[in-house]
Amino acid sequence: MSKPDIVIIGLGNPGKKYQDTRHNLGFMVIEEFAKIYGFSKFSSLKYAKADMAEGKIGDKSIALIKSMTMMNSSGEAVGAILKYYNLVPSKTWVVYDDAHLFFGHVRTRSNNHTAGGHNGIKSIIEHIGANFLRVRIGIANKHLIEAEMDKFVLANFSTDERAKLQDLIIYCANLLDGYIENGFEDQTLKTL
Repeated sequence: MSKPDIVIIGLGNPGKKYQDTRHNLGFMVIEEFAKIYGFSKFSSLKYAKADMAEGKIGDKSIALIKSMTMMNSSGEAVGAILKYYNLVPSKTWVVYDDAHLFFGHVRTRSNNHTAGGHNGIKSIIEHIGANFLRVRIGIANKHLIEAEMDKFVLANFSTDERAKLQDLIIYCANLLDGYIENGFEDQTLKTL
């Protein structure tokens, strides 16, 4: 692929063990995006610990990336990709789960400079700085108060959440398409 116009990173943990966990929501969204919009299959990148699918939306070339490091080291893959393509962080969108938002809420931000307690985002900031765009997808529920954070994010979605999960994923994939075509916006959305 030639230099992409936009790189969209979905955060998660590699491996079957983590496949359906809350922390892999970023992976789920970009996988669905690739499927809906006819992107290539994900394939391994030699120069980064990541998998990439590629395609076009309108006249923009898009690279979809899944870091194949563990979540807390996501910045290694993101840094390698930006260096390889000589991209500025502002052309990078990161899609990830957020335990500070309730399930079904989505918040998009272009000027957030903190990690908000998310270790994957902290790692990315350490590698490329904070000037990237964020698509934060809520995973919080009433049980989060009683749970340890690491156990909560690495658990599967509840039965009630699973019934709504595919609608949320498709909503977020379509939201990304709208932003690619019309420009990124800072918004807080209740999707369900």
